[in-house]
Amino acid sequence: MATDVHQVLMTGDTRTESFYGVFLTGGAFNFIGVKPLLGCTIQPYDIPTGGKPDAVVVLTYGLWHRMFDGDPTSSAKR
Repeated sequence: MATDVHQVLMTGDTRTESFYGVFLTGGAFNFIGVKPLLGCTIQPYDIPTGGKPDAVVVLTYGLWHRMFDGDPTSSAKR
C-alpha cells in the first residue's frame, strides 16, 4: 500500500474547499479493512496497470456534510 499527500481543491455547485488529500493505491481500504458508510472505496480496478488512474474520490463524513449537506443523492455513486 502506498500513499502520497497533495493539496487539492474540491469544487461543487455552491461551495469550494481546499484541503490536503491522501492519494492511495487501489485496494488500500481493503487492506486496512475500512468499509464505506455509503457508496464504495477505491478498488484495484480503478488503477489499471501502466495506465492512468480513474478519477475516484472517497470523501470523509465531515467533508460530505460540508460540501453536499450529507445528501446521498448529491454525490456520484457506482
